Formats: sequence, structure tokens, C-alpha cells
Amino acid sequence: MQPVAGQARRLWRRGLVLLSCWLCAGSAFAGTAPQRVVSMNLCTDQLLVLLADPEKILSVSYLSAEQHSSYVADTVLGRGYPLNHNLPEEIIPLKPDLVVTGMYLHQSETRLMREAGLRVETFPVFNRLADVKSNIRKMAQLLGESTRGEELIAAMDARQAALTQALPESGPRAVAYHARGYTQGRNTLLDELMTLAGFHNIARDFDIEGYGSIGLEALAGARADVMISSEYAPGTRSAGQYFLQHPVLKRLFPEQKQRIELQTRNLICGGPMNLDALQTLIEYRHALAD
Repeated sequence: MQPVAGQARRLWRRGLVLLSCWLCAGSAFAGTAPQRVVSMNLCTDQLLVLLADPEKILSVSYLSAEQHSSYVADTVLGRGYPLNHNLPEEIIPLKPDLVVTGMYLHQSETRLMREAGLRVETFPVFNRLADVKSNIRKMAQLLGESTRGEELIAAMDARQAALTQALPESGPRAVAYHARGYTQGRNTLLDELMTLAGFHNIARDFDIEGYGSIGLEALAGARADVMISSEYAPGTRSAGQYFLQHPVLKRLFPEQKQRIELQTRNLICGGPMNLDALQTLIEYRHALAD
């Protein structure tokens, strides 16, 4: 029995050695910056394009090439990045060493790719500029580009400080009003941008947290000075979009300067583009004060 016991000990020790080697290799891999990266989500597309070296980007989602929704569309089209439609059968053959996407999107696809041995990292939704900066840091760290990430955040901070340093004192009452009357209240990026620009968001008066809606009758009684909207796909037609042409809205906000149109691509994802939206709001804020 002793030879058998001795053999078992040797196999056990060999297993420990192999396990140690595997763990060391895994640690070394984890510490190596990825060289072949795929993004499956518009918001991770944009952070990837802003922070990664072009040669490391294998593919980005098809939404990143759409001008109305993507801040980096010109870069994506100009560099000819391959586009994907969030399908594992497109992505697995590319053999990426990192796939990035949104936390609550493509969950079944994400599970399949992880089962196939791919590393998939997900990013949470953002509700404030602080969340945006957290996602920038996360992407930069994953890419081994922490310095580049901090430089981007510092540039955003500097621009925000410059934009908000000399605002008029009076605060117009504003409503963010989109297709079918949905609005944004506390704990949303647009609410924060409105506040930074010196507007009072009347959705707060309705105690709206996150996304909600305000009916036309309620809006008429709220005495808003300005309506802020953004059109996702200009040139298309839908009942929701026609809602913004309602006669009541035209009566409540008859003058052009009472309507502020923000580009959707500056709001739909988090990044330096959010400060373009802030700049637009502040320019209107100054115009109203004149």
C-alpha cells in the first residue's frame, strides 16, 4: 500500500504545482493590457474609441457609426472599424482578449461568450457626471491606459469649471420634455446638467426621481419658462415625436428662445460629449438673461 500512497502524494504535489503555475499565468494575464478588444454597446464603444490605441480595437457596435447617436461616428467611419451587431457568432471568431458591454444589456450573449472562455467586462448605467468619470476610469484601467483616462477626466473638470464660472443669478424654470411627454427628474444626468447651467428643473416639483412623465395639463400649470428636448432620429416620424408639436406646447413656449434642442449623441452616453450639452444649455441661459 505504501507505493500507492507515495504515488498519490506525488500526484497531489504535482497538482499543486500545476495549480500554482496556472494561477501565476492567470495573474500575469490579468496584469497584461489587452491587445484585441471588442465593444458590443454604444456607450462602451465611445469610451473604447476615446481611450484605446486604434490598432487594439477589433470591432465596435453598429450604433457607433450612426451620426445622430454616436459622438465618435466620424472616427469610427474614418478608421473603418469593423462593426458588430452584438452577436456571439460574430465576436467569438475574432478571438478578442477583452469584450466590453453594458451591465444590463446582451446578458444571454455575455453568458455564452464567457462560457466560450472570453473575458467580458460590463459597465453600469450612469446617472451623474461622477458615474461617467467612474466608467472612464474603469475602461482606462482595463485597457492599461489609466494616465490617459485621468487626463480625459481632468480635461472634463477644467471645461466644466470654465463653463460654469460666470452664470446669471436668476434661475429660469425649465422642463426636459421628450417624445410622449417623458421627462427627467432627480438622479439623472440631464437634471444635473440643467442645475449646473442654472435652470430649475420643474420635474423636481413633481417629485420625479429618474425618468417619468408630465401630462400637458400639469405642464400648463407648472409655469415653465423653457422646454428642453432632444430628437433621437431627426427626419423620422412617430406619434411620440408628433407629440412635441402639440398646440398646447406651442402656446406654452411660443418663442424660439424658449425651446432648447440638445443633440441626443451628447446625452445618450457618458463622456466629454456631456459637456457639449452643458455648453448649449449655458449659452441659452445667457441668451435668456440678455
